[in-house]
Amino acid sequence: MRAPDPSDSALRLFESPERAASEVTELRLAAVKRIVERDRATDETVYTISSAPGDLDSPELLHIKAIDLNVGYTLFKRFRIAEDDPAMAQAEVIHKTWFCRGGWKPRIETHTYFSSSSADFILQAEVTAYENGEQFFRREWFARIKRDLV
Repeated sequence: MRAPDPSDSALRLFESPERAASEVTELRLAAVKRIVERDRATDETVYTISSAPGDLDSPELLHIKAIDLNVGYTLFKRFRIAEDDPAMAQAEVIHKTWFCRGGWKPRIETHTYFSSSSADFILQAEVTAYENGEQFFRREWFARIKRDLV
């Protein structure tokens, strides 16, 4: 960062950024469902965001003309918290992304789970990659992080 200079007004403005053509055709709407549930017996609130039913059968959402690529995804997110114990909050995210061009059909799936205890934050995650339905990569993570006064 530098201090303003009187000669700054003589500088030319930046040109518009260059980018590839982005003509996109929407193949179907990306329907999303949001649900808030409150369990009075446990005093828990659960907020769920998910792709609409049927999306797993037809995930393609758009076509990118410049590179002849169909792209789609499904999602599931769930957040849970207890009224009397916010330290026990949980979050879960499952995301699947598909690509399709000719005979090439890769898919990437991620599953992330985050929770906490009074002493730690706990993270579990995995990523799995497929090509034409065959799994070729998978990795899992687990981390326990001390809360350290948080």
